[in-house]
Amino acid sequence: MFVGTLLSAMTLSSVSAVMETGLQSFDVSVDGGTRDALLYVPEQYTGEEALPVIFNWHGAGSTGLQQLALSYFNRLADNDATGFFVVYPNGIGNTHNGGNCCKSGNDVTDDVAFTSTMLDYLESNLNVNANKVYSTGMSNGGFMSMRLGCELSERITAISSVTGAVGDLPGGREPYKCELTHPMPVFNIHGTSDGTVPYEGSAQAGWRSAKDGVEYFRELNEVTDSFQLSYANRNATCESAGEGLRNVTLCTMDGFGHVWPGGFGPIFTGPDDLETSEEIVEFFLSKSL
Repeated sequence: MFVGTLLSAMTLSSVSAVMETGLQSFDVSVDGGTRDALLYVPEQYTGEEALPVIFNWHGAGSTGLQQLALSYFNRLADNDATGFFVVYPNGIGNTHNGGNCCKSGNDVTDDVAFTSTMLDYLESNLNVNANKVYSTGMSNGGFMSMRLGCELSERITAISSVTGAVGDLPGGREPYKCELTHPMPVFNIHGTSDGTVPYEGSAQAGWRSAKDGVEYFRELNEVTDSFQLSYANRNATCESAGEGLRNVTLCTMDGFGHVWPGGFGPIFTGPDDLETSEEIVEFFLSKSL
């Protein structure tokens, strides 16, 4: 009910000026077709200061607008001292090419190229801080962010996944091509009772477990220290290894299913749960190339 109320209250416009603020729609040409996304420009943006960019990908069967309603990064962008741009991309058929997740075998849509093209567009129309570009998402959007961390590391500073996974195990449809241009910070949030993307992974589907996913990036980041408890509160147990750009963190939500903890909408969990959106934004904005 709350999602419907929120969506009906929103008005969208097309990007027409670099100084325009608020929620807007835009499209780009990629792979011989047209792709679209929502863009939020914070109210304090003047064009004088280069701002970070956060890509926020929806889950399979969802939309960019629904991901906005679920995570609502807009309010955080407005509350931040300088603000940041938020992009909510729309997948073709409501899914993304996030590795071994969700796309049909005949779908060759290149969402990595889509991301790079969107970033080109933003840098041409807004004052973007190219050293602070991030990607997160729910479920299939988490898979997509993990893939971007591997395959677009020259333009992505840090990544986060909520209920997603690293989908590149041998035997899966689409192993990653992971050659990092810099250490890739990772912030992974996953519930132990997730029945859609299991916390323990799926060898058959080619999905790493939540722990193996962060371990994968720990090794890529050449972090030699082991994981240590960094946070235990609000129904979350978070473990981290490495510092700065080398940091990888896993927040385990004991007993949680396929949800965005602390989120809005039909999969809202509860007011005492981890403030997922706030935690992701804080993690991202502390990382810069």
